[in-house]
Amino acid sequence: MDGMKRGLRVMALAAMVCMIAGLAATAGTAPPLLPASGHLQPTEWKSVTAAELEDVAGDLAPLLREYGGQAAEQAEYTSRPQAYSVTAYTMRDRSGAYGAFTLLRGSGQAVPIGEAAVRTSGGVLFYEGNYLVTVSGPISLGQLQALATELRGRVKEQASLPALPEYLPAGYLAGSDAYVLGPVGLARVAPLGPGDWAGFAYGAEAEVARYRRDAGETTLILLSYPTPHIARARLADFNQLFNLNLQGRANAPVVFAKRDGSLVILVAGIDSRESAEQLMSQVRYQPEISLSDAQPETLGTTVRGLFNLMIGTVVLILVVLGLSLAFAGFRLGMQLWFPGRFLDKPSDEEALFLDLGPRR
Repeated sequence: MDGMKRGLRVMALAAMVCMIAGLAATAGTAPPLLPASGHLQPTEWKSVTAAELEDVAGDLAPLLREYGGQAAEQAEYTSRPQAYSVTAYTMRDRSGAYGAFTLLRGSGQAVPIGEAAVRTSGGVLFYEGNYLVTVSGPISLGQLQALATELRGRVKEQASLPALPEYLPAGYLAGSDAYVLGPVGLARVAPLGPGDWAGFAYGAEAEVARYRRDAGETTLILLSYPTPHIARARLADFNQLFNLNLQGRANAPVVFAKRDGSLVILVAGIDSRESAEQLMSQVRYQPEISLSDAQPETLGTTVRGLFNLMIGTVVLILVVLGLSLAFAGFRLGMQLWFPGRFLDKPSDEEALFLDLGPRR
């Protein structure tokens, strides 16, 4: 009997262990991003974490991590008679996917896939929500549109795209605008100084674009900081790095700059102060002010406030009047109960007078 009980306990424990292991395996396994049905059967497939991005992105891995790359999937497909490779990167947010797309798209031809896409010399690059997808080899737009639709269904609620690109003056060279979130990306489009010279460690974000002017091609850099104080301090530090506004270090690169609130505007690549100031004056910077508590019924709120103020005033008057009557009643009672002892002056009390008239 005891042996049977022990056997039942062992079987119950084993079943519990198997159930927990199955639940853990199910919870840790997410459905793949890349399709594996119908004619899109991958011949090879692998998934990597952020630390393993080099396995699928090579030298671009540090850049993708800077934009918030968290994981990636890569699959090789064979669609007779040709084959192609698809890599889908999961970024931290939509801004990261958008920024990486702007930096990697180059001058590719735009195609209608996802939120934005370009056809490059080697394939197609597009992003949808917080997913960035690269395709190597020939593939039909219909297949890519189906993939973008599949990814769109997985995208959770995302914040709006950054406002910094909207500040750029019109007329920049096609494909030269890039949204930058770190020194690795900035070194690719504006290598003006070593390391994190722009101050991304202070919470900066950047927008870079190139323009063609009479004096030559110039680079415009918009650096947005969390506060005007940080922007002011960084602009002062730039005096040590550049020949800022032709008043800094004589042997340093010439850079023109000005600050507008928390935005620092830099122009590099030309020595014409007039051309640089003209370009900087065209920056369409409009700082946004947001209210934490929206008040759609402004008129109603004001009327309620005035009504409450009137009620409070009436209550205060009644309280003062009540206290005055109470004090008057108290005084009258004291006079009736203790005549001539409290609150009244004795009738024979002398009064003192000051003779302030002129002396004769």
